[in-house]
Amino acid sequence: MKRRAFLLGFFAIGGQVLLLRELVASLNGDELFISTALFGWLLAVALGAYFGGKPQLRADSARLFAVGAVLLVLTVIAIRVIPMIIGQLPGEVVTFSTSVLISILAMLPVGFITGWLFPTIAVFETRVRASIVGAYLFEGLGAFVGGLAILFVVGGLLSALETAVAIGAIVSAAGFVFSYRRWWIRVPVLAALVAFLWFIVPLISIVELSLERYRHEPFEIKETFDTPYGRQTLLAREGELVLLTDNTVEAVSPEHSAAENRIIAPLVYRPDARYVLHIGRAEFGVGQIVDSIGRVEIWSVDPRTQLTQTVDRHILPPFTLTRSEGDLFTYTAGLKVRRHDIVILDVGSLDTYKSSRYVTPYAMSRVKSTLARGGVLLIPVAYDTDRFVGPEEEQILSTIHSVIGDNFEYTEIWPGNPTLFFASDSSLFDLPYDTMIARLDSLPYQAQFISDNYLFDRLEGLKRERLYNAAFQPAMPNTVDRPLLPHLQALFRSKANAIDHAVIGEIVKRPYWTIAVPAVFVLFFLITIVTRSIRGRFALFLYFVAGFVSLSLELVSFYVYQSFAGSLYSEMAVLIGAFMLGLALGTFFASRSARGEIAHIGLFILFVITIGFELSYARLPISWALYYHTFFLLVCAAATGILFVGATRQFYGEQSRENRGLGYAYEIAGSSLGSLFTVTVLLPVIGLTWLLIGIAALVALAYLGLLISR
Repeated sequence: MKRRAFLLGFFAIGGQVLLLRELVASLNGDELFISTALFGWLLAVALGAYFGGKPQLRADSARLFAVGAVLLVLTVIAIRVIPMIIGQLPGEVVTFSTSVLISILAMLPVGFITGWLFPTIAVFETRVRASIVGAYLFEGLGAFVGGLAILFVVGGLLSALETAVAIGAIVSAAGFVFSYRRWWIRVPVLAALVAFLWFIVPLISIVELSLERYRHEPFEIKETFDTPYGRQTLLAREGELVLLTDNTVEAVSPEHSAAENRIIAPLVYRPDARYVLHIGRAEFGVGQIVDSIGRVEIWSVDPRTQLTQTVDRHILPPFTLTRSEGDLFTYTAGLKVRRHDIVILDVGSLDTYKSSRYVTPYAMSRVKSTLARGGVLLIPVAYDTDRFVGPEEEQILSTIHSVIGDNFEYTEIWPGNPTLFFASDSSLFDLPYDTMIARLDSLPYQAQFISDNYLFDRLEGLKRERLYNAAFQPAMPNTVDRPLLPHLQALFRSKANAIDHAVIGEIVKRPYWTIAVPAVFVLFFLITIVTRSIRGRFALFLYFVAGFVSLSLELVSFYVYQSFAGSLYSEMAVLIGAFMLGLALGTFFASRSARGEIAHIGLFILFVITIGFELSYARLPISWALYYHTFFLLVCAAATGILFVGATRQFYGEQSRENRGLGYAYEIAGSSLGSLFTVTVLLPVIGLTWLLIGIAALVALAYLGLLISR
């Protein structure tokens, strides 16, 4: 049983990570759909565990591993071709409702198999409680090993599809080997596995490239590859080079208009600027313009070293460009940071927590730490405000301006596409139009778009007045505690689809329905507490709370780490590994405890670390962030393991229950609810502080029920 449970953990975490990466890459890099995908995965696991625990539905674990392996590879391929099936062009945004449906459905097949495997493996041990706790323990250990290995392999040694094939082959062969103890059967199987991987991996890369070429027609694929940060694709068509990051157009070369908006526009206010900091890719025009000016030096901050090497093979690197790995927060956390005359926050669409974190009071404080006195901050945003500003754009623009205006004394906005936000601590923006043109004419670079005729129309009085009226509306700022911009951006995009607009409108404008989430817990609590078999039934509530709280705190930790440290996938591997290790350790020590009732220990630890997290997460230096969140997730998972063992002892007790997957199914069901609501819906609606208070209150409610049920 132990080896099969370990293999289950390895396969489950590998399949989950690969499918999440593929979905993010196909759904325009929007991390909001990670939560909906996790909901689909966990719901499928819960159903699989429930039905697989029924004696009449038990199956051979080796066959289930083989079926799961095939389904994993087929699902990865299906996710790749989905944009073609629904008629999406390369870089085109998939509608919200379609993305939600895809993210949930894609996780169901493999998730159901992994859930089915849990009770199937547990029956190898005759003792009920020992079998469930043992399977849970070794699944956690397998997930710990698999999470670290797979997250480091994908984007480094192998592509996502190659990794899926390798995982499938390994678990299929291992599942077969574990069913036969004779060495003359095991040795040929292992030899066949090595030979299969040796020959199939090179073929997979050829198939993968052919699939990508068909997917991106009529563009020519220059290069496509996975990195630890996502999927990168360089496309060429009619002399243009297009950079796709997770199916989203990040940059185009040559595109003089975009480049001039980013570097020439701020030079209007600081023509004497020497040092420029560009957060993003400066090779697609900005760096080349800086070369033409001659006296300006530019620093570009981006963590993707492999992408840098690829771009340099197709675009001549600017001579004045100095590259730094990281992002704004890690760059400015250095001990010796140069003061820059211009800072360009070129962070793309603000539809994810990762990008919207750049428009927060914390981000503005980091900008100020690297901005010279009298320097200019520029934030270009992809909204066309040249002719019309709709109510959805008004909400976004006023939210952005509220953050900038609260942190800088002087601000300015240019209408157009993109809309440009300027900020400074000096009164640089009250310039006569003639002075602006004179400054442009004095530059060694002759601009094509930020020029006299163009600016005269762009800065026309009625256009600026219309934009000012929208941007200066009262609005709540976007903060780390309450990130509003991703929801507002989703509402803005939903205008293209009536269903999307109705659903997202209810979430953003009328969020009162979210009261149903705590109502579900209270109702479940009351049902389990008043039944006759109090001890047994209440354990189901403990399972549910363990799943909901642990996954909610895990997602909150990922969000906070990303918000302050610019979470990298390699660091996420450490965090996921710490969580799975803590889960295994908590289960191990709790299973060795002679105390009959230990659930209260797990609840007490969860309550303390939730309150402690709220009091401390924003007060730590960035250099401590990885250690802090690693320790937090380790303790959180250990407490969850203790609570799982305590609930198992209560639920299965002395009475014989045939369905060994029922308790596990309830825990996973709680996790699925946490994945769907916690960070995706509740975080922007009530804020991080109230979210953590709510989680602590839920733990306290479970503790109260535990006391009553004694």
